[in-house]
Amino acid sequence: MAHAGAAAASRREYSPAEVEAVAVICRACDVKDWPAVHAAVAAATAARLDINFRHLGFNGHTPLTRALVFDAPLDVVDALLVAGVSASTFVSVYSPLRLAVERKASPAYVVALIRRLLDAGADARVHLSRPLLSTLNCVEVVDDLVAAGAPLEAVEVNLVNPYTPLFRNLLGWDYKMAVALLDAGADVLAPLPRGQTPVDLIRRRVAKFPEMVKGAPLVEMVEAAVAEGAAGLARRKAGFVARWAWKRRRLAVAAWQWAVELAAAEYEEAVAGGSRSSMWV
Repeated sequence: MAHAGAAAASRREYSPAEVEAVAVICRACDVKDWPAVHAAVAAATAARLDINFRHLGFNGHTPLTRALVFDAPLDVVDALLVAGVSASTFVSVYSPLRLAVERKASPAYVVALIRRLLDAGADARVHLSRPLLSTLNCVEVVDDLVAAGAPLEAVEVNLVNPYTPLFRNLLGWDYKMAVALLDAGADVLAPLPRGQTPVDLIRRRVAKFPEMVKGAPLVEMVEAAVAEGAAGLARRKAGFVARWAWKRRRLAVAAWQWAVELAAAEYEEAVAGGSRSSMWV
């Protein structure tokens, strides 16, 4: 059995039972035995064991980060989050969100995973190497990450070419991501450490590779953003705020409707059953 010294404890020394519970979960993740993960999490919860810590026997992973490395199903992620495993604990330079955006699974899975982590309190503001928006390939969650604090103008750390997310996506000719970043308020004229701007990049690339016809939309988009200047940047940021506020309002309305329907169903059940213990009768 693993001992308490095998765990990286930031809050306290963890008991042998807690260390073993995390080890069991991580071992099950390694072989993608998801029913075993569910069983181990349920057993730990029933025994009131704390499983929210990094285990040095598994390269400093938490149960959640270990599960994410192996593309755990969403129900497994949900179980770990409900059990109290943090959505913000880093493993080396990787946060749960960073692991999520780098998944090679289906876009629908990645989008759902990122939104679950954000709802669980994952911190989108911090990065230790490459910003989340420089790695992201799903335009559907750009607004979610920006609203959660993911910086649009952050530069990559400890890399030869420290690019911003917009610069990185222009470099890769990713038109959809570049548009999404601009719509969220990215500054097309933001300077980089070497004095370049996204405008410099796109003009130089088009001049060097004129045969790359797919770059034409990017040229038009960048040139239009430059022509609008500060006023255009302010307009895009205001549009993002309005768009996100409307989305949150729709979610709030949906939650309210669900609560009303649930209350109505409980009332009907209480009346039909004649129960005197219900709040409704």
